[in-house]
This record gives sequence, C-alpha cells and structure tokens, in this order.
Amino acid sequence: MVRVRFGHRQPLAWIGCAASAAAVVATLVLSGCRGNEEHDWQLEHTYQLGMEAMAKGQLEKAERAFRKLLEKNPGHLGARLKLARVLVRRYGNQKDPQLISQASELAESAVKDHPKDTGALEVLAEVQQAAGKRAAALRTRLKLADITPNDTANLLKAARLAVASGKEEMAEKLLERAGKLGSGQAKIELAEMFERRGDVARARKILESVES
Repeated sequence: MVRVRFGHRQPLAWIGCAASAAAVVATLVLSGCRGNEEHDWQLEHTYQLGMEAMAKGQLEKAERAFRKLLEKNPGHLGARLKLARVLVRRYGNQKDPQLISQASELAESAVKDHPKDTGALEVLAEVQQAAGKRAAALRTRLKLADITPNDTANLLKAARLAVASGKEEMAEKLLERAGKLGSGQAKIELAEMFERRGDVARARKILESVES
C-alpha cells in the first residue's frame, strides 16, 4: 500500500483555496488563504476610503489613505494615479516643486507600467501641465488622441495647450476634429480663433452651425 505523505504545514494544500468542504476550512485558514483574502479586502477598503474622501474634497484624508495603501502595495495603479491627482489638487497652486515632482514620478511610473492606459495618460498630462511642462503635456494629449480618437474632451484640452504653445495651426485641426465629432464647445473656440485672426465671416458661419 502506497502512503501519500503531505507537508507538515499545509497537509491539504493540494485541494486549492477554492475548496468549500467544511472539513478543510481550518486547514485553509492556517495555510494563508484567508489571510490573503483579508489583506486584499483591507487594501480595497483603504482605496475606497481614499476615493470617498477625494469625492468630498477631503484631500488630506485622501492623501493619507492612498499613501497607506502604497506602503503595502507600491504597484497599485489606482492608488498611484489618485495620489498623483490629489497632490496636484493640494499643492499645484502653491507650486511646491517637491510634491509636484512626486506626483510626476507616480504618474510616469504608472504610464511606464501601463503605456496604453488612458486613465494613466490623463493623469500624466494633468501633472505635466501643473508642473509647467506644457510641451510634454501636449505630447501626452496627442498620444491619448491616437488611442481614443473620439474623446472630444481630450481634443479640447490638447487644442488649448497648442494655443498656449503658439501652435495655432495644430489647435485649429484639433478643434475642427472635435467639432466634427459634435462638440459645440470646440466650434465656439474655433470661431473665437478665427475672430482673433480677423476672419469674422468664417467665425460667424461656425457659430451659426452651433446655433442650428
């Protein structure tokens, strides 16, 4: 008769954490399955607390929650992005270089790990703009436009950055693109651009299309 020998610490590990038989519950707890689930739940709970605080404008509380989560799981994508956004909202107006630099590092690391994640790129563009890196923010917005070509909000933001950078021809194309996708705001800003150039007739024609 062949005897099957199990390890001393995990005698029922072969059944997996998904087993539901009552006879093995205690063993599963000892083997760490319950611990892992509890750890994940605690991290998610901390993340939700941060999200709720952020939604209420309690930025200091949100910052503490996201920092606490990242201490336990530095690779958490959501926490990195939310903390970067919180830092910009809390300290962007103060132009605190150290904290804005930290926000940049968080956003850049997120994009490095997830180069096509639109949420990560959005936060990176926001952080770059807050840091005064207008050209970098515009490049990120254009990259986003390639991934999500129908995102009119991003096209508008890219156009405004282009205008601020003195690239009116690029801005015009971006606004026209957003306008064709149905953005009334893009048409208004395009009309304003033509009006600044003195092309009142063209500006009026664009505005008429908005009104109709």
